[in-house]
Formats: sequence, C-alpha cells, structure tokens
Amino acid sequence: MSGQMSIANLRIKKPLPFDEEAIEIFSELVPNPQGKIAIVDGDVMCYHACPPRPRDNMIALDEDGNRLPPVYTAEEDELYIEQSWENLNNNLNNLADKLYCDDIIVAVAGRTNFRSLLFPDYKVHRHRKPGFSNIAVPILRKRVVQYNMGVTAEGMEADDLLRIWSNQARAIGQEFIICSVDKDLLCIPGEHYLMHKGKEQVVQIDDFMAARHYHEQLLKGDPTDNIPGVAGIGPKKAEKLLDDCKTIEEMQRVVVDVYKAVYLDDWYNMLIINGKLIHILAHPGDSFTLDNWSAAQD
Repeated sequence: MSGQMSIANLRIKKPLPFDEEAIEIFSELVPNPQGKIAIVDGDVMCYHACPPRPRDNMIALDEDGNRLPPVYTAEEDELYIEQSWENLNNNLNNLADKLYCDDIIVAVAGRTNFRSLLFPDYKVHRHRKPGFSNIAVPILRKRVVQYNMGVTAEGMEADDLLRIWSNQARAIGQEFIICSVDKDLLCIPGEHYLMHKGKEQVVQIDDFMAARHYHEQLLKGDPTDNIPGVAGIGPKKAEKLLDDCKTIEEMQRVVVDVYKAVYLDDWYNMLIINGKLIHILAHPGDSFTLDNWSAAQD
C-alpha cells in the first residue's frame, strides 16, 4: 500500500497519547541555569562520536550473494564502544566551549513515537536502507540517560523534547541555542547551531521565518520521513506559493486553499494527518489542530 493511500484512509478523532513521564521539566534538568544553555539532539552526537571501523568497508557475501556484516571480537567491540563514549563526552564539552554555553541538556530517541502509530509508513524509507546498525549508538543513548546528561524521548521524538525545552527556557528568560542537523527544527524561533560536518553554522530564526518554514513543510511534506504533503508540490513550488504572504493567517489561507484544490472533500483529513506528522510538540500534551485556523472554518 502506498503512503498516499494509507494516510488518506485514516481518521483521527483525538490526539494520540504519549508518555508524559518521559518529559522532564526544564528547571529540574537545569536547576540553577546560568549563562547560556545548549539544547542538543543527542542522536546526532551519538552518531558523530562513532569513528569508522577498520573492517566496515570490507565486503563479504553469503552463498546467495547478500552482503554479510563485518565480524569483530567481543574485545574489539568493547574497545570501540569505550572509544565512542569518550568521543561523545569530548564532543559535548567541545560543543559547550565553541558555543560559549555553561550547561548542556541532551535528548535521545526512545523506542516509541506517536507518529508511527498515526502513520505506519512514517520514516519507512529509513528502515529500508541497506547497511548495518552501529552497535555503539544505542549504548551511547542509554549512557547519556544513565549519567544524567539527558532524557529519552519516549512516545515522541528527540525533536519534540528540544522544542519543549526551548519554550520552557524562553518562558523563564533563559538564553539557549538548539543544536541539531535536522532542518525541521527551523520551525522553532531562536538561535540554532546546524551541526552538518564541515558546514557547521549558527543561524537566528525569528517568529516569521519559523512560521514560514513550518507552512512550507505542510505543503511539500518531507520525503526523508515519508510525509506526503500535497501531491505535486516540491520545495520550490511551496516557497513560491507563500512568497506574497506577510502574516501567519495569510500562510494558513494558502495552505488550506491548496489542500482544498488537490484533495477536495478529503482536504481536512489530509491536512490534519500531515499536520500531526510534521508538527513538533511545543509543550506536554500538545497536538496539531485546525481549531485556530480561521481559513479552515469557512
């Protein structure tokens, strides 16, 4: 079944629940905040901390021609995990120094995510990519939590925790910077450190830029995460459709009109589902709705 067909057949009547116990209040994570705080995507840091292994590029095939994973001894695995853990600690400390931050809080992925319950094909392309899992990454995630360096985003994504924490920091006037490689987080106003290797940069996102990025996503979807968006609309067309918008209300009107034109009677359901997949939680219990969209009430 294609993603488009399966998403069109869903009817969500109420927000899907998630484990609120997995969300730590900002003041509990950083009880005496001073200076600036780095709010960090721990999954990215865990992957970056794992160096290449000597036999990872060696190709061995089974009798059917399928590639076999490289074989390492238990001792080699243990040394590799410890080296990766040391790298992670050094990278986090270096990150704090580079960004002049006094504290760091880290979010790492959990086992469950409400988006996968909402849309079974969510991120399906990632799971189908060929290759072998890095043994160190899940262990690093667990250690981050065990050593009180961060929190597991259970029932949601690390992105959700990053936005929740950024909003909690903003509410108490705490200076922060969001650190990730995920362009989806650019829908969050504030300072961002984009951690693409070799292309690292700090960008400042204001409220309108954040809203513009979010409404573009509602139109174009996200192929990386297998979120459909509107059929036939890619990044350039989404940008062009919103070019003349000066307010959030105008952007909402464009989005609604496009969904109505493409999906006809099913436009509301399609927008709700895409919105719930794209929307990054702003606070515990948050969920995407169209209740405050005047354009959706016509």
